[in-house]
Amino acid sequence: MKTKNVLMILFAFAIAGLSAKAMNVSGGIYANTTWTQINSPYIVTDTIVVFPGVTLTIEPGVVVKFDSLKFMELRQAAIIAIGTITDSIIFTSNSSNPMPGIWGRIWINGGTMTSQFNYVSVSYSTNGIGFDYLSNDTVFLKNSIFYLNNYGFGNSSGVSYVDSCIFKNNNNVGFSGYHGYIQNSTILNNGIGAESYGIIRNCVIDSNQVGINPLYQISNCVIKNNGLGLSMPHQYSVVDSCVISLNDTGIFCLGGSVRNSIIDSNLYFGFTNFLSQDTIINCQIKSNGIGIKDTSGMSMITLNDIEDNGTGIVFGTEMINCFCNKICGSSTYDVKYTVLHGSNASLQNNYWCTNDSSMIASHIYDDMIMWF
Repeated sequence: MKTKNVLMILFAFAIAGLSAKAMNVSGGIYANTTWTQINSPYIVTDTIVVFPGVTLTIEPGVVVKFDSLKFMELRQAAIIAIGTITDSIIFTSNSSNPMPGIWGRIWINGGTMTSQFNYVSVSYSTNGIGFDYLSNDTVFLKNSIFYLNNYGFGNSSGVSYVDSCIFKNNNNVGFSGYHGYIQNSTILNNGIGAESYGIIRNCVIDSNQVGINPLYQISNCVIKNNGLGLSMPHQYSVVDSCVISLNDTGIFCLGGSVRNSIIDSNLYFGFTNFLSQDTIINCQIKSNGIGIKDTSGMSMITLNDIEDNGTGIVFGTEMINCFCNKICGSSTYDVKYTVLHGSNASLQNNYWCTNDSSMIASHIYDDMIMWF
């Protein structure tokens, strides 16, 4: 009998421990607060508001689960969520059958404070972590993963510093960084991989419907297997030392410069523009359906190796500025004109891999132009 009573007491303590394991949270946080691993998981049953000047700290290993449509607002406040490689911090849905967009977001709403996220996971949200348009906050985000959200991470104001993160399988946009930096990260299988008026470097942008749109500056990145690799919206857009390969279209340009890059094996176009002033310099442009399609007449194309494409260059304008390139090996034409043109369409001072003038002429779709 005594043994039975002891077992009943131990069982009661076990049940009490299990019931204390999940903590429901909602409403306002008015003073600096820490969410601890011992009280995890935290179930957000209604909107959480962290009030001005307050910091919410979340310990490694904490799991935060949001009921449907619930969210957390940092109202001129900050969050410090620093996990470890073995004890990450998880923000996810409390549903037994979650789907992207089932809960809201962690919303940084105004202020000038600094938030930090390291080794966190965010899934099934509408907007993951996002900034209000008027926010001047700073966010440091490292070693984290955003997956199966509608939008993963985004700031349209404030400044974000993103390092060594993964954004994958998000329905609409994986990463938005209109002000700030992202580096050493993987952006995989999203609707739009990245929207950025900031600086992107040392990243892999792979298998998105659109890799990057729009773009400010990108360097030392691999952009591959996307529908559209990247879009360059204005004259300040810069692509430097990147590999752009195996996309349907590599680059669509409305202005800017592409330099020191490899544009290879893109299905339709390696590079195409629309009424824009562009510079393509010192690039390898190979094995694309069409290497370069220039419709603007304002582009400068120089010092490039344009080889083994279906068509090397298509000009949709009389005015061209194309010189000191190696252009050869195309399966149809090395150069093709789609408009009538005159003497402004000279292709002098390019190298055609041969000195045989008849051979050169046979690879230019219009023997009226000057090609030698």
